[in-house]
Amino acid sequence: MDLTSLERVLGDLSPQALVVLLLVTLVTLFVLYRVLIRSSSSRRLDLVLLLGPCGTGKTSLFYLWKKGSVPETVTSQTPNRGYVLKERGVKEEIVDCPGHARLRDSAHELVPRAKKIVYLVDESCVKEAAESLFQIFVLPRLHSKTEMMICVNKMDKKGSDVATVVEGINREIRLLQKTKTDDGEYVGVEGEDFDITLHAPIRVTTGKACVKKGDVNEIDTFLQ
Repeated sequence: MDLTSLERVLGDLSPQALVVLLLVTLVTLFVLYRVLIRSSSSRRLDLVLLLGPCGTGKTSLFYLWKKGSVPETVTSQTPNRGYVLKERGVKEEIVDCPGHARLRDSAHELVPRAKKIVYLVDESCVKEAAESLFQIFVLPRLHSKTEMMICVNKMDKKGSDVATVVEGINREIRLLQKTKTDDGEYVGVEGEDFDITLHAPIRVTTGKACVKKGDVNEIDTFLQ
């Protein structure tokens, strides 16, 4: 039906019929909207992702959980996947995602399925971590029920401090806000200094670990 024919049909309707037609249209749109929202919110969240820049201890943590020890590791080029028996006999599927910037997109494809994200970082890669986290926070399919822990690893090193590293990430994301806004990408609340634990689109907590020494209690608590 062309536009002229549609105008003719609508013109033949009484005011009461037009009101009914409008109400039916609005109800139909509302139902479709609810279906889409329900489909999105019920998306299966069944992964625990290990994310972070190269060399921050993701693969070491993966094998600590899987085999109970920390082997010598090299930078991963492909994801490591496996099931780890957690509290109450529940098996969690863990995916250790490569941290190289060229492989970041493949890791981000898994983020919509993540119920928990352990993001490992250390004081040597704050800027890279901030760029990666910004990209995660603007993903269109990021699930609101996904939870993240930003874990500062290598706490055995002198001078390592969670608050300093997290504030460095906040500072770098504030700089990204200024350059990315023109691209339509923004994280946080305009007019407020970005704070990752307050303004991220998902729940974010912070913690510390020393994976090399097997000290991952805060991460284990987060996953429970």
